[in-house]
Amino acid sequence: MLEATFSPLVPTDVSESFYIKFYNQFSFIQVNDAFIMRLKDYLTKDDMEDLLSTLNNFHEDQNLAAVFSLGAGIMNETLMRRRKENRGVSIELFNHLRSENIDPLDWYEKAFEFLMVYATCEQAIKEYLVSKGKISTEIKEDKLLINLFNELENSDIRNNFIKELRNGSSSVITSQNELLSVWRYYTLFRHTLAHAGGRTTDRMKVKMGEVIEKNRKELESINNAMFMELLDEDDFFTSPFDGTVISITDRHLNFFRNMAILIVESLERAIHPSEYEISDFDPYKL
Repeated sequence: MLEATFSPLVPTDVSESFYIKFYNQFSFIQVNDAFIMRLKDYLTKDDMEDLLSTLNNFHEDQNLAAVFSLGAGIMNETLMRRRKENRGVSIELFNHLRSENIDPLDWYEKAFEFLMVYATCEQAIKEYLVSKGKISTEIKEDKLLINLFNELENSDIRNNFIKELRNGSSSVITSQNELLSVWRYYTLFRHTLAHAGGRTTDRMKVKMGEVIEKNRKELESINNAMFMELLDEDDFFTSPFDGTVISITDRHLNFFRNMAILIVESLERAIHPSEYEISDFDPYKL
């Protein structure tokens, strides 16, 4: 679950609509991430410092907007007033994160990918639930998987879904409670990014502590199942709120990315259990 993998299962002719949409949107996110990573490779330290110097207290956008407006023969009082106000971009937080040994560009890239993957996974599950008669606006993030498991029970495919979770995670996630627990953990990442721009708040610190404590048994079970991947005795599910902004490590992003794929693929496989079977599968043959 900690591997840097990102290629989802390719849909077939019988794939559910929610899965096809998830597959295309998730792939779109990964393609864009690949381009962003490539572009970052060409950004030198000098380039970054030059751009930061240009952006510090930058307010030429207001002057240009006012000039273009006048050039078009439009007297825009708002634009004219803005160019007289004390406006400008600050690079203080950017530099503060660097002082905390956080790469601001790397953090921003991870935060954006996390939000996009979370939203794409959430939407896929909602579309499945809506197809079963649920009302989309009544399905909240915190209760999303509870709604899903209730529907799977009604459709008599809950056991199939859990079996696919177990197989797809190499028995790292083996039960409903384990999946619900780790979803609660990552949903607080989502809330912090969506509602506070990633900034650490006392409220989220307290809520994360409560989530970790209330779900300790399940989170420790998952943590122990990953011991070969972790290669140390550190707890994986710790609070990410030690600095100015939420900490999003490569390992935590990898886990969530793989979990999002796992959830939606397992749902698709549970509905079509024979569609994706591999004949004569031997795990010891490459």
